[in-house]
Amino acid sequence: MARAPRNRPAADAGVLLPDDDQAALDGRLALLDRPHVAPLVERVRRLRDETGEDVPWPDPLGGGVRARVVLLRRDPRCSAVRGARLATAHRDDPASGNLLTALDQAGLPYAETLLADVVPWWVEDPDRHETPGRRRRVGEQARRAAPYLLELLGSLPSARAVVLLGGGAATTWRAAARAEPALLTLPLTVLTAPSPSPLAWHMRGRDGVPHREHLVARLAEAAQAC
Repeated sequence: MARAPRNRPAADAGVLLPDDDQAALDGRLALLDRPHVAPLVERVRRLRDETGEDVPWPDPLGGGVRARVVLLRRDPRCSAVRGARLATAHRDDPASGNLLTALDQAGLPYAETLLADVVPWWVEDPDRHETPGRRRRVGEQARRAAPYLLELLGSLPSARAVVLLGGGAATTWRAAARAEPALLTLPLTVLTAPSPSPLAWHMRGRDGVPHREHLVARLAEAAQAC
């Protein structure tokens, strides 16, 4: 019996990208030459050359350089850099499904957003630390990534808002901003929202309101800022 998809919104829309479905992944990667995403693809190539890091591709079904809202996680995880190789909300995991659900409830189309990361490479990649078995410090990598983040946000002419997805993203953003203060002077509304992870999705804030409602509210606010 086939396992039920963990990202039901993506499955229902016919855009689900399970990590073990190579044909689906290859089909999505074949769209990376689309004009709205091509400049970001070139940026990823350059970042890979300059940093030696495994930086995932932007999702061609997202807004690309036409995005109105940038959704920032702390960093991509193993599955993004070694599995799908895409920064996408169409992976078959609950957090991605929750994010798509929140976007729909907020009236913010996924195609008008860019899903990216404060640090565009996997911070805790065990193969990247100079000492085997050790993990890199998030703050150190945030400072290293800060110029690249500033460059990304400055290259999106239609973007009007940034939503930091979770406390980890917010903390890493602040570390990057200390290293690159120009991030704070960009003409963007920066909003902090709960993570769409299953744990956060079902928790309540100090005000008693479920985190998922706060996430929807911040996404709606970002949409209205545009």
